[in-house]
Amino acid sequence: MPTREAGSAISPRHADRVSRGPAAGILAVGAVLAIGLVAAESFVALAILLLEGTVAVAVLAAAAMAGGWLVRPIGLRDEPLAVRWIVGAAFGLGSLALIVLTLGSAGCLSKPVAWGFMAILLIVGLVRVALDISAIRHRSASPPESEANDRLAVRYGYWLWITAVPFLVIALLAACLPPGVLWVEEGYGYDVLDYHLAVPKAWHEAGRITFLPENVYSNFPLNGEMISLLLMTLHGDAIESAFMCQIANVAQGCLFVAAAWLAGRSFSRRAGIVAGVLAATTPWLAYLSGIAYVEPGMLAMGMCSLAVLLRIKPDERGNTIRVIAAGLLAGLACGYKYTAVVLIAAPLAVMILAERDSIMARIRHALLFAMAAVVTFSPWMIRNNVNTHNPVF
Repeated sequence: MPTREAGSAISPRHADRVSRGPAAGILAVGAVLAIGLVAAESFVALAILLLEGTVAVAVLAAAAMAGGWLVRPIGLRDEPLAVRWIVGAAFGLGSLALIVLTLGSAGCLSKPVAWGFMAILLIVGLVRVALDISAIRHRSASPPESEANDRLAVRYGYWLWITAVPFLVIALLAACLPPGVLWVEEGYGYDVLDYHLAVPKAWHEAGRITFLPENVYSNFPLNGEMISLLLMTLHGDAIESAFMCQIANVAQGCLFVAAAWLAGRSFSRRAGIVAGVLAATTPWLAYLSGIAYVEPGMLAMGMCSLAVLLRIKPDERGNTIRVIAAGLLAGLACGYKYTAVVLIAAPLAVMILAERDSIMARIRHALLFAMAAVVTFSPWMIRNNVNTHNPVF
């Protein structure tokens, strides 16, 4: 594994200090610029974002904030705030998908239940954020000199984030188009119309998650589609909620970008900016985020898993729990799409075996990683085994 820069990690005392200065200002400028560009292109798209997008983002934000509680029992409570919030968001969204799978399979995912569950999740999430902010206020606001100098060195580097605005605008505008009008190369989004939105629509209309013998794609791992099913249930109409589902996909793309920043931040502040900007300005991400495909969510979980693994250091206490956390996230990535098994989980396991640690420690960590991944991926394998007698049908 590559070596992190000496002293690049934020000291525990100042890890949770609220970010001030150019980063917050540039984020605000970018947000205003993105909204302005969307409005300049289409007031209809702006209205969709304000009406449908607000609900979709609120649902995901509630799950993301509540996920902050999940990083504590798995040994990440002492990590910097950025780690806990971003990794917690991944755990929150992944857990939300599995909870929807459980409720839907039991036939309990009604509109009142969904709204009640989301209200509880929002309250729990807000409490977690309030506790984190309260803890920040009790810490010193003055960063160590090395951190201040590093921040000064990348002050102008923050402006690179502005280059991501056009890509975000493209994804948002695409999300405001009806499903099936993009991707001519794939029969105008054949996958979206045939199962990404069609399968949760069938389950929404049936009132429960069941075996669909007429749709072989319904046997895929469908963490992303569970988010869509929840939004359809909250809205009450599968067709009218299509915009919400697509905007939720854009939000998961943003989580991927945040996770890329976090992974790069394990090396230095500058590496974090470069990694995040490169992820945000990848055309393929904008292309996939604006439609109801599952790759943005898969990439978000996988990149969060990598970010956690990058915090492993030789012979350091807490490495084992970080490996388990990374494995759980990799399993959630596999729950979005089978290809994550070979594109995300397997490479990360190899990365663990290449760690600068004893051979036995590396083998033990790789096994723990694999076992943890199976845990969060197993609900889909169990469901498939029940329906088709083949866990990976």
